Amino acid sequence: MEFNNQYVQCNVQFLDNCSRIKITGTVKNRGVYSNVLLLAANPIDRMGSYSGTGLPFPCADVAFEGTANSKVISSNTINVTFTYPNSYYTVANKKKLVSSIFFVFETKDGETNVVRFELKDLYPLRTLVNRDSRTGPEFYATKYEMLPIDTAEVIMREYAKLKVSNNIA
Repeated sequence: MEFNNQYVQCNVQFLDNCSRIKITGTVKNRGVYSNVLLLAANPIDRMGSYSGTGLPFPCADVAFEGTANSKVISSNTINVTFTYPNSYYTVANKKKLVSSIFFVFETKDGETNVVRFELKDLYPLRTLVNRDSRTGPEFYATKYEMLPIDTAEVIMREYAKLKVSNNIA
């Protein structure tokens, strides 16, 4: 993934089946900033049972508490490897913030700018609250119009695809 704005130009590579990310690039006008911090949330919890694996963190405090995904960028060159960050929810409106990396730029006169780059969501169906597409009974009924009449295995495989592509239950 390529990211480019007025502050930074970087490339994010996904390593080891998306368990780690490598961030390379440059900070534009590095001399203007007294500090530049690259930050990401803690990694995804992979548990023994499927039901707990990949759930987003409930808030930013939990997501960033003691994170190892933090690096001070002292030059204009970026070359960092992080574990893949997890998603988390905002506190007020319970919106899911998809896995992201953050650059925090602090100018010499104390002004702070935060830049967020969103990565791909590894677990789009894993949520702590109802998905936005759940508005009524049609959330559950839509699948019957889309699924073929076939064997149980074919229906299961098609249903798995439909859940991700059409955001249904």
